[in-house]
Amino acid sequence: MSKKLFFIFVLALWLLILGFGLKISAESDWQDKVVFCDVGEGDGILITSKKQKSIVIDGGPDNSILFCLGKNLPWSERRIDLLVISHPDSDHTRGAIEVLKRYKVLKILFSGALSDTQIFQELLTALEEEVKEGALIEEAVLGKTFDLENLKISVLLPKESFWQKKPNRDHQAMVVVLLKINNSLALFSGDLEKPEAEELVSNSQLPKVSLLKVPHHGSKNSLATNFYQALSPQIAVISVGKNNRYNHPHKEVLEYLTHQNIKLFRTDIQGTINCLPVNFSWHCQAEGDKF
Repeated sequence: MSKKLFFIFVLALWLLILGFGLKISAESDWQDKVVFCDVGEGDGILITSKKQKSIVIDGGPDNSILFCLGKNLPWSERRIDLLVISHPDSDHTRGAIEVLKRYKVLKILFSGALSDTQIFQELLTALEEEVKEGALIEEAVLGKTFDLENLKISVLLPKESFWQKKPNRDHQAMVVVLLKINNSLALFSGDLEKPEAEELVSNSQLPKVSLLKVPHHGSKNSLATNFYQALSPQIAVISVGKNNRYNHPHKEVLEYLTHQNIKLFRTDIQGTINCLPVNFSWHCQAEGDKF
């Protein structure tokens, strides 16, 4: 064998081994995990599974979520199986638009409720482009479910269709979803306000959940004590920005959570929060800490 052929053979073998190693590495990066990304004053959540499935809930006020996705997804992964948009406020939607631009999103779940805001028009444009690439848009309404291997998403709100309708009040068409990953439950509440939270409790058999995303960044208007009592969470996460102009989270909410002995995590203090499902519950800690 000539030196040239030998060199080509060795190079091809090296590339084959490298490619196989990268594939193994990428597969090993997948975990059953919920990541509350530190996106400032807003929500941006990533859910992944060992079955190589991914869900993103909202995206925060800017492109910060892209850095979080880059850290927590395998380096070669450019697909999101499901994007959930809780509502079209900019502190939840701006980053979601960036996700639509940078990733191939297979399904998008949102209420379809109308809004007069500029960010809503930008969202519609981004959705139209993603549909052209083959994405499916699903209306969020009570009873809708998605099964992604060991991940299951169930829509709890809105209870009625808001498709192409304008809600009578802000956050009336809030998309609230329940996650089941293996045997652990978590509830993601978006900017749920007290009237909708109380309605959800009065008209539904809410399951007990171990992990709760605190509604509306811990605002006073979101505190519905019967909502917390019905869910009975062990862990609560507040996604909120440092020194925000709304003074979130409100003192009354923090005092209530403390009084109920609910373990609290805050992205403004601890940064990105990682939660792993463990024996029907969750183990959560700041990103820099070791599990």
